Amino acid sequence: MFQKGNTVMKYVIGLDLGTTTIKATVFDETGAFVSDASIERQLILPGNGWIEQDAEEWFADAAHMIRCAVEKGEIPPEDVAALSISSQGITIVPVDADGRPLANAINWMDLRPAAQSHALLEKISAERIGRITGKDGTSLAYSILKIMWFRDEMPQIFEKAARFLMPMDYVLMRMTGNAVTDHSMAAGSMCYSLQDKTWSDEILAAAGISKELFAPICWAGESAGHLTQEAAKRCGLSEKTIAVVGGQDQKVAAYGARGDEDGVVTLSLGTCGCFEFMTDSCEKPTKGSTGAGTGTPIEQTLGSAGTGTPIEQTLDSAGTGTPTEQTLDSAGTGTPAEQTQAGAADTVQLPLCPHVVE
Repeated sequence: MFQKGNTVMKYVIGLDLGTTTIKATVFDETGAFVSDASIERQLILPGNGWIEQDAEEWFADAAHMIRCAVEKGEIPPEDVAALSISSQGITIVPVDADGRPLANAINWMDLRPAAQSHALLEKISAERIGRITGKDGTSLAYSILKIMWFRDEMPQIFEKAARFLMPMDYVLMRMTGNAVTDHSMAAGSMCYSLQDKTWSDEILAAAGISKELFAPICWAGESAGHLTQEAAKRCGLSEKTIAVVGGQDQKVAAYGARGDEDGVVTLSLGTCGCFEFMTDSCEKPTKGSTGAGTGTPIEQTLGSAGTGTPIEQTLDSAGTGTPTEQTLDSAGTGTPAEQTQAGAADTVQLPLCPHVVE
């Protein structure tokens, strides 16, 4: 159970803030699945290969799905101890001093900042970027380049921006009033030092971007604060509920699949397909859909056999040509995943919330 003063709080909520789907799942104190709710959203495609999102939809959909999941599970709002977030990374939105979005968020798949990449690489080499961040310094995907793009192409927005926030940062701000990020989200910026565990002064100087434009970095599992009155009302929860700092979705998924153990490699297939594994060195960043990836969505480039045909149209994990979502759960039983109870095969997703006891 989760204790807050004399009140016993029995449930936690995991919020999956994905690229095209937002899902809230409620678990009880034993880790057992109780209820869930999800919604899909379309990306904004202005043309020229640009890919954007409405940041306000992140919070609106998250709050709505939390409310739906709580009501579906017939859970008293005051019994929810905490919620936490696994979030798409890299995507960035400028906000003003009041936390209001100044423009659409630029999605992680958007590769518009070619000129900014060229300018950055004139001042710091891709190899040096890789040694500091573990990322492919030639990639156009990462947050720092998109912030540079706002500075160069939309200076009126850049000058008004108090911060540039990633999706988890923004939703935590709307939930609690506090804009914070975690180390796994920060690492997706391509200006985070793995060694120093903070923003890289060297890369930021080369980019001409102030670290003050980023959210403070916390550890996953720390409390971001209690829900505000507005957030509690919209989520159908109590102001006693704590919003706990989560992490980047691929890293959280890998950790949940024991990817922190020696010799374990995990594969997560969502909007992007990512292989994740632990390493003690980032001396030679690897191109591809890994933590040092190119930022190109796997469904645009690879089938399981590397055919170039989108996975969701052609292949299940056995390469039969039947779409995965119609045939397989994670154990390959032939039961659709949405009909398979959470916790199958001894696996369960819980928010990281060691600090919910106060």
